Amino acid sequence: MKSIKKLMLPLTVSAFALLLAACQSPIEQKEISFASDNYWTLMQDKLKTVKNLNLKGRIGIQNPQGRMSANYIYNLKNDAYTLELISSLGSQIGKLTADKNEAKLIINGKVYTSNDGESLIKEIYGLSLPVNDLKDIMLGIPQGMALKDSSGKYQSAVIAGFLVEYQKFADFNNYALPTDYQISNEDTLLKVRLNEVLTIN
Repeated sequence: MKSIKKLMLPLTVSAFALLLAACQSPIEQKEISFASDNYWTLMQDKLKTVKNLNLKGRIGIQNPQGRMSANYIYNLKNDAYTLELISSLGSQIGKLTADKNEAKLIINGKVYTSNDGESLIKEIYGLSLPVNDLKDIMLGIPQGMALKDSSGKYQSAVIAGFLVEYQKFADFNNYALPTDYQISNEDTLLKVRLNEVLTIN
């Protein structure tokens, strides 16, 4: 049965990936210092050029089928990305890899494929999630119908039927990234917390 409960199955430990991540030192998180009146306009232009990204954090998912939380590792290299969910005990819940041509989801050693990550998550888990737009959402430069505050910072956006709402931003090596935000539609609520930035350029 397609349900969020499938995410909670005890799965294999991604020990090698965790070891590599542990060897990298996270970029220091600082409060944002506004250097100019057009800070956010310049920052958003800068973020649009990012090709490499390695983030670690925490995600919570709630829908009528239940709720769960997990640690996440997100890696972006050019047009390809990997999203890995890891339980609090260190076991791998699932690993999604995708590029322009194909998406693969690995669960307990079994590989599922589709044309894109969004349709694959829907097919396997029965969850509608805007994974195809994760890069822009995580960088705080969402596409679609967006609302900015008086300084030009994104407050919210509607993407593929989801409402993205940003609560906090912080500076990571002169890149302003959202650290707390939520993604929701009428059935699903995701709460995302960014804990570490290992790579951004």
